[in-house]
Amino acid sequence: MKSKILTFILIISFPFIGFPQSQNDCGTSILEQSTTYEFVQKQRAQTIVNIRTTAVDVPIKVHIVGANNGAFAIDSSDVFDEIAIVNDLYAEANIHFVQCGIINYIYDNDYVTFEKNTDEGLCDIHDNPTAINLYFVPNLIKIVNNVEDNLCGYAYNFDIKNRLVMDKGCSTNGSTLAHELGHSFSLLHTHSTSNGNEHANGTNCSIAGDLLCDTPADPKLSNDLVNTSCEYIGTELDNQQNPYDPDPENIMSYSRKSCRVHFSPKQLLQMEDFYFLEGSFLACNPEATPTNNLSVVAPIKIYPIPSDASIFIKNIPAGANLELNDLRGEIIWKTQIKEKTATLEIPFFKNLSKGIYFIKVTNGSNISTNKIVRM
Repeated sequence: MKSKILTFILIISFPFIGFPQSQNDCGTSILEQSTTYEFVQKQRAQTIVNIRTTAVDVPIKVHIVGANNGAFAIDSSDVFDEIAIVNDLYAEANIHFVQCGIINYIYDNDYVTFEKNTDEGLCDIHDNPTAINLYFVPNLIKIVNNVEDNLCGYAYNFDIKNRLVMDKGCSTNGSTLAHELGHSFSLLHTHSTSNGNEHANGTNCSIAGDLLCDTPADPKLSNDLVNTSCEYIGTELDNQQNPYDPDPENIMSYSRKSCRVHFSPKQLLQMEDFYFLEGSFLACNPEATPTNNLSVVAPIKIYPIPSDASIFIKNIPAGANLELNDLRGEIIWKTQIKEKTATLEIPFFKNLSKGIYFIKVTNGSNISTNKIVRM
């Protein structure tokens, strides 16, 4: 049984006592992620060349949770100060986060303490399906075997659920929000073992750990293994008896939060690729809700990528305008879809020169651009 009511009464009775700073780090597990060896290999095969031009605006919807009277809710200015820090960290991935519509304030005593998974019915009601939804709650916990643990945050790959939840106490430390958004864009923890244990010498870096070879093997960093100068002070050995030499400054580690200041180049590339492959439905509609915008349940999909033959586009809404552009932005082909179309084939794709192209789909105020590759 959750201790929400008790927690709330204690806080009201003793207003000088705030919520404790979460000691645990991230609550994101492999259950919230699709990032497996097979997933990453498929993504790498689909993105032969990565073109960096200008940043794309990725819509986020901010939800702030507090008590009935608004107590314990995070200050909105603090949220947007943190988003500014996040945008600096994501600039090299050509990702820029922008608020979709106004802040959604949710004042309800029942969610002052938010339990992972159990309380996501609240998110099911309030999610905007055209943006990544950021929930800032006063106190975030998980309960396993009747044991309650504090969390700093957790997130899903946004192709599973476009949602992450943040504990207020961890929301303005300069790195946790960036960390959770990294999970939204498919990054694993640097200490991940879901694909096997990474060797400290990096010999299996592409098939184990976080599947990236420019993030050193990590024994699961912590405050005890990283000093205040952000230096690794551990002495642990991997299963080959080699000493670890991790990066305490990587955003996706469990290092001291003040030490985490950068993504690796390959992490940035993976996030950028993930957006181009999976982000077509992220086109802000401020009024969209889970119930009044059911078309987003079946987002536009383009396959196969790469292709040396036809390209197929699924789930095209009625009235949508389609354009095929080359890298210079020149329009190669365009059409308007008068009736909702389950699948449209573009057979002449095989006649184009090898390289990268973009399909732009415009449906009213919603615009999505998808990168495709002619092999």
